[in-house]
Amino acid sequence: MSSESPVYVMIEKVFNSVIERFYGGEIDRDEARSIVEKYIPRATGVDMRLVGKGYNILAMLTYTRGDMKSALENFGQAKTSFESAEDPAGIASALNNMGDVHRKLGDLDAAINHYEQVQAVAQSANLDRTYAFALCNTGMAYLEKGDYKQAIELMEKGVGLTDARVDWHDDNVKRLLTEALSRLGIAYAHTGDFEKSKEYANRARFHVKQQTDAQGLADVYSALIEITMMENPKDEKLIEYFDECMKAWQKLGSEVEIAKLYVRQGDYYTANNEKANASIAYFEAIKRFEAAEREDDVKTVQEKLPAT
Repeated sequence: MSSESPVYVMIEKVFNSVIERFYGGEIDRDEARSIVEKYIPRATGVDMRLVGKGYNILAMLTYTRGDMKSALENFGQAKTSFESAEDPAGIASALNNMGDVHRKLGDLDAAINHYEQVQAVAQSANLDRTYAFALCNTGMAYLEKGDYKQAIELMEKGVGLTDARVDWHDDNVKRLLTEALSRLGIAYAHTGDFEKSKEYANRARFHVKQQTDAQGLADVYSALIEITMMENPKDEKLIEYFDECMKAWQKLGSEVEIAKLYVRQGDYYTANNEKANASIAYFEAIKRFEAAEREDDVKTVQEKLPAT
C-alpha cells in the first residue's frame, strides 16, 4: 500500500503522536506501549516500514526503562520488518540502535559488529550521511575499548565527511558532531597529544554554543573535564567545567551521571589537598549510587574517601 494512502498516513500519525505525547509527559510508558502494540498488527497489512517504526518505538520505550534485553529484541523485530520492506535506511537505523544498546551494556565487540554492518548497508545503498554517522559511532566504541588509534582514524573520517556537507546540518547532525568532536578530544588526550585534544574539544564547544541541547553541553563539558584531569588535575578551569556540566546533567535528570561528576569533583579536590571538599563530593556521589543500587560504584567511591 502506498505511503500516501489514508490508512498509512493515519497509522504513521498515531505513532508520531505517541512519541510526542510520551516525551511531552502527556502519557506514561505503559499507555504509549499499549497504543503501539494495538496498531502494529494493523500496520502489518499496510506497509512493513510502519511495522518497523512501531517496533522501534517499543524498543525506545523499553530502552528508556532500562530493559536492554527487550530493547534488543524489539530493535531486532524492527530490523526484520525493514528487511521485509527492502528498506536499507530502516535496516541501517535498526542495526545502529542495536549497536547503541550493546555499547550501553558494555559489549563493545557486539556494538562494533553492528556499527560495521551499518557501514556496509549505508555504502551499498549510497546513504552517505548514515555512513558518516556509523564511522563516528564505530570510532566511539573503539575509544571505549581503549583502541585510541582506531578510534581517532574512524571518528576523524566520519567528522570530515559530515563537516563537508553543510546541507546535513540539522539538530541530529549537530548532536553527533558535538559528541564525536568531544570524544576525539578524549582519544587524543589518551595518546598524550593535548594540543590536538584541546583543538577538538574547543571545536565541540563551538558547536554546542550554537545549540540549547543539554546532552550536547554534557558531552562537551564531560570531555573537557576528562582531558583537563589527565593533563593537569589541579587546573582551576575545572571549577567552571564542573559547574556547566552539572547544570546540563541536572537538566537531563541523570542522577547516575551526576554521581559520576561528583566523583570527578572529589578527585579534583583530592589533587588539591582539599580533604573536606573532597569528602563532601564523594558522599554526594555515594548517596546517588546507593539510590541507583550501584554497589560496585559505591565501594569504589568509599575507597577514595580521605582518611580522617
